[in-house]
Amino acid sequence: MSDDPLPSKVRLVEAALADLKRGYYSVPLVSRTKRPTGSGWPELRLTEPQLNTVFEDGHNRGRLLGVAMSSKSTLSGYSTCVDLDVSEALELAPLFLPETEDVSGREATPASHWFYISDVPVKTRRFSGPDKTRYLELLGLRTQVVVAPSIHPSGDVYTEIQSGDTRNVTAESLLSAVRELAVATLCMKHCHPDMVAPLLSNANAPGICANRIIKILATKDWSPASHMSLDLLSVSMLPWFPEASSPFQLNPE
Repeated sequence: MSDDPLPSKVRLVEAALADLKRGYYSVPLVSRTKRPTGSGWPELRLTEPQLNTVFEDGHNRGRLLGVAMSSKSTLSGYSTCVDLDVSEALELAPLFLPETEDVSGREATPASHWFYISDVPVKTRRFSGPDKTRYLELLGLRTQVVVAPSIHPSGDVYTEIQSGDTRNVTAESLLSAVRELAVATLCMKHCHPDMVAPLLSNANAPGICANRIIKILATKDWSPASHMSLDLLSVSMLPWFPEASSPFQLNPE
């Protein structure tokens, strides 16, 4: 937890102006929260003069997602973010997600937000485990994510660890990568390493490569926080593939 003071209006506006030039629109948030200050924020497209009027000392700042990049930018596409919520997802992300130089987070989780520019607006999807723990999120339409120089409710300061070029991706390829990361995260949390192949070997889940997940996890060494049956694990992944009737079929004993 940081003892840094709440962000000043000057710092907030400077950060928002820099983001606008890169292509991102900003949203004013209530101090030390993730909550926008007013309604109608998904439709906000704040211009340079407006930024000086909407931010106040102590506010937090959000980056608007699922919208076209601003006209100030040379980039074209739609703002998208992968939000990593658990340590396993943070560890595995570099092995599954497309590389991007636009990464941020906060003191406790410095690389938890990976930003991309997608070819079409991305539908927001959330990936939670059988115990309802949120693993990660693919954030797009009608969402925003907290960015620097904001303060997390815990007191952590939001920072950018990389602020280079944002990676252009197709929405389809990014969804596949996120789904693979979610499956791998579930395995590390609740599956013994020896049981990964039996769980995934007959996978018929759309858009993912089960063999790739198996090979990557074979390079890792872990002890799951809790063991769950393969049946329960396969059922817990069903909401992640709503277009498939039986994405994971287990071999009969």
